[in-house]
Amino acid sequence: GDHIGEQWPTAVYCAVLLFAAAAYSMLEQAIIRHQGKDSNLATALGSETKGKISLLCYVLSVVTAFIYPWISYALVITVTVMWFIPDRRLAP
Repeated sequence: GDHIGEQWPTAVYCAVLLFAAAAYSMLEQAIIRHQGKDSNLATALGSETKGKISLLCYVLSVVTAFIYPWISYALVITVTVMWFIPDRRLAP
């Protein structure tokens, strides 16, 4: 819209993405606790590197929104592209 490159709208958008990623991570952990550490989900997720990198990128994107919003956009795009790359542990 009309606010591309502005600090507050960028920070709020990145915060929404951060909260969504954190909620998804908490949901995964709750399911693993319920099913046990030997469940199919726990085995498939392993160390959950992509999830941790995503959370870190979203935290950085919120912070950098106040410094230079375009860095925040780059971080969000990086996370998006990262999730399009298939995970080798889940591939047949």
